[in-house]
Amino acid sequence: DDKVMEAENAGMEVIFIDTFFEYNPSCRQMDFSILDSSSCEGRSMIDIAQKIEDLAIALGVEVDTEAVNADKKAACQAAEDFTREMEMVHSKGIRVKASILGTGTDDQGETVVSVRGFDPIELWVLRTFEELGMPMLHADDGEVTAAEYFVDCSPGFYNETCNGNTLYPVDFWLIDSRSYLLMLEPSFVEIFPDKVSCLRQYQLFFSFSFLTH
Repeated sequence: DDKVMEAENAGMEVIFIDTFFEYNPSCRQMDFSILDSSSCEGRSMIDIAQKIEDLAIALGVEVDTEAVNADKKAACQAAEDFTREMEMVHSKGIRVKASILGTGTDDQGETVVSVRGFDPIELWVLRTFEELGMPMLHADDGEVTAAEYFVDCSPGFYNETCNGNTLYPVDFWLIDSRSYLLMLEPSFVEIFPDKVSCLRQYQLFFSFSFLTH
């Protein structure tokens, strides 16, 4: 990062709090840019919030200890409740996949759907969900089309007669907020008749959420 280099050349000490990844010398270069993304492992939101609090205290920032402790207590209770619910999800064998959806047109002018998955290791929100017990699928094949997703369907013809066999064994979708409105359109299941989508087994998630206790 040019600004980082400018600051260091001016004799300023740079304090870098990585709000994406755990420390790994193979992940980032000295200027904090990505060196090897395959070596980068996402930090959970809980860990990031703690790092930021530690920095604030080290810098002498006035902290409302009572309010922070109350927030921590509420966060811990929410985490415990979430973990308990995820134990039940695990017992039922439910598999969750986080993805973002897209639409376009093919050579014939027909609307086509694409699905791009997220690896839970890479994003702090999903890493947090998984650390607290959510059974996340880790498949990340880049962007796949409906033709690739519905294994037994003929390209351009997707319906309930061939939608039983899919590329991912998904039981519940976490859909990125940037494409969530697509799922709410009644006509969406006509071009992407995924059984999970038809049963409305999905929920919105924010891939880049606010960090706080």
